[in-house]
Amino acid sequence: MKAIGRNARFVHLACHAVQDSRFPLDAGLALAAPREKSRENGLLQVWEVFESVRLDADLVTLSACGSGLGADAGSEGLFGLVRAFQYAGARSVAGALWNVPDRSIGRLVRRFYRGLAAGAPRDEALRAAQLDLLSDDATKAPYYWASLALFGSR
Repeated sequence: MKAIGRNARFVHLACHAVQDSRFPLDAGLALAAPREKSRENGLLQVWEVFESVRLDADLVTLSACGSGLGADAGSEGLFGLVRAFQYAGARSVAGALWNVPDRSIGRLVRRFYRGLAAGAPRDEALRAAQLDLLSDDATKAPYYWASLALFGSR
């Protein structure tokens, strides 16, 4: 799945992320197991997004652990998956800042999408989803509800 349709308004990638602080262009999203006897490593890497992904999406959600992180490029900001998808054409990118259990990030994202479907702006929909998890004793710790960050336009 290294081809994303140009007309996809919302793109959601729920998978594992691989970070590489020494070579940030090699960070990526694990979409498949590596193939034997193939150059294909199963990753959608930052360099591949910069090089070949073009889309016109309102939102790309990366609910993969650490997908909102990147290498510090000084005054240029962070260099990683978020920046790559913005370069590819996403107006907003939501990425996870740390490893979060699948159940809680799934609940957060479902609530987030419900807000978007109801017409809420992206920032307000995310805030409402976070407040929903915050109101539940089982997920009230910031670890569960604060990991997803929104980058880009409202």
